Amino acid sequence: ACETLAARRGLARVLAGVNTARTEAYQQMMIRGFKTEMQGVAMHSPNEPGYSQPGVFVLDDWR
Repeated sequence: ACETLAARRGLARVLAGVNTARTEAYQQMMIRGFKTEMQGVAMHSPNEPGYSQPGVFVLDDWR
């Protein structure tokens, strides 16, 4: 849906973020041609995985 909307608006680039701990989500982004532009660190307190774990499909907005 995001790629279609971007194309309709004439945008050449779509930015999206996903934590690499969400392995399936990250793999799908790579399969669709997305490239890593920025790497970050997510720290949780207490030290629990939260939503950054396999099987979770969540996009991040780190603007």
